[in-house]
Amino acid sequence: MDKPSSLNRRNFIKTSIAGTIGSGVLGYGQEKAAGPQRERSEPRIKGYRTLGRTGFKVSDIGFGAAGFSNANVLKQAIAMGVNYIDTAEGYGQSETLIGEAIKDVPRGSLFVTTKLFLYRGENTRESLKAKVCKSLEKMQTDYVDCLMIHSCSLEQVTHEGFHAAAKELQAEGKVRFLGISNHGIEQKMSGPAEEPMDQVVASAVRDGRFDVMLFVYNFILRDPGEKILALCKENDIGATLMKINPVDNYRFYVERWENFKKSGRQIDDKIRAQQEKLLKDYEAYVGRAEEFRNRHKISSDGQLRAAAIRFALSNPLVHSACISIDNFELLKACVALSGTKLNTGEHALLGDYEESL
Repeated sequence: MDKPSSLNRRNFIKTSIAGTIGSGVLGYGQEKAAGPQRERSEPRIKGYRTLGRTGFKVSDIGFGAAGFSNANVLKQAIAMGVNYIDTAEGYGQSETLIGEAIKDVPRGSLFVTTKLFLYRGENTRESLKAKVCKSLEKMQTDYVDCLMIHSCSLEQVTHEGFHAAAKELQAEGKVRFLGISNHGIEQKMSGPAEEPMDQVVASAVRDGRFDVMLFVYNFILRDPGEKILALCKENDIGATLMKINPVDNYRFYVERWENFKKSGRQIDDKIRAQQEKLLKDYEAYVGRAEEFRNRHKISSDGQLRAAAIRFALSNPLVHSACISIDNFELLKACVALSGTKLNTGEHALLGDYEESL
């Protein structure tokens, strides 16, 4: 099959996200408009899965708080049954907004994860403990359910400063479990990623001190994720996903880079060239979704998003699909997919797509 041209790929990637949200591939989940529409009740989480040896039953749709800007959206998500929340110290005002949203919620009903970037600043036991305590202060909570190494590398799996800090924080009741996140080489726009994702996660599993993994698994990037899922199952480790729909992530990176350029801040030529190359590489990666979309007549971004989410939820080894949510419309669309999975026809299409790559 001929590969799509770069021009067509760009047109696809830049398509507006104003299409129907929550519709499925080949009309799955669509309804015909017939007469006055009844006002529907808000969707609720229908699926909860045990997060490995943590024993916590997390919502199959998790709340990703990267780029988060409205505490009321998270409040509504919690009211709908979402109880897995993922943030990081580097997510701007995210932790502060989470604090506003959860301060009146029974703390034991939520599983909150935050992450530390070990690529930046001082990373001694003392400095890392101070960072975690600052995060707890922002989130108005006494403890975090899981503390992760953000975009973890092979070397950082055994980082002495992190593990010394974590051991003391756990003894003090400020951290319950440990984990890592890894974006994979294909996701360099998200942070440093020089080593294969499955190798880093496998190293963390062998280390034995980590309880939850956050990694990439979607209908484009399957093999590494499936290896990790099997490994997590074998070792009773929590398996949570990010970047379930790479097209949405690409748009986010493009918008962020364009806004940065428009800000008037000086951009070093080396940094500019690096960012432009990363965007071009990522464009080629998500272009594989265009082939799938065109081949199977997916007419809106909402349909593609819904198929991507149901693909993730169809794997029983996935505990929570963590989706970046910052508006009520997207929240409702994602929660409505809780407890669903691909139908037989969609399974066949995705399998056929994989064989054609």
